[in-house]
Amino acid sequence: VDGAIDRLKGLACCFTHTGHSGPWFYLVRPFEEGVPLVQDMSAGALGIGPTVDLAHALLVALASMHDRGVLHLGVRPSKVVLGVAGGATLLDCGFPHDLLRADPRSAQAAVEARYMSPEQAGAISRPVTEASDLYSLGAILFESLAGVPVVEGGTVGQVLRGHLVAPQTLRTLGVGVPRALEESIQRMLRI
Repeated sequence: VDGAIDRLKGLACCFTHTGHSGPWFYLVRPFEEGVPLVQDMSAGALGIGPTVDLAHALLVALASMHDRGVLHLGVRPSKVVLGVAGGATLLDCGFPHDLLRADPRSAQAAVEARYMSPEQAGAISRPVTEASDLYSLGAILFESLAGVPVVEGGTVGQVLRGHLVAPQTLRTLGVGVPRALEESIQRMLRI
């Protein structure tokens, strides 16, 4: 555990203090002032400018993690805070435990599975790599532009099946975005 925690230290999305008390291990991270992305996205599409800013902030955070050999494996709107002065912070890096313990029949688990890569969910036999985090980011960016998730379903199984078919495109939904932006998002969503 100590080696993994050492790799996380200094990352913007992570922890300022770790320790243990008896059998309990704990992590402390700073409070992030701002609005959770999940709350902002509930109002619909964010638009091109805010989405590009979001993409930049999250790509920088992921690159910093990946350079240290750390995968986030929980990139989703509930783990992103939009700063009051702009920018975005990715929270809880490297700890996807809350989603993995969720009841797969629950509506919340189905919502969270919208952002999970197929290989991470075990739907395809492929190693979980940095591309898994980028897939999740692509799903967030798609939704921030379209106002709807790239994959929908009432159960985790339905959502995972949706990830395995060719994802819908922004253009097929009538969302006008620069071609380069759409192609970048589609590349992230390619399995």
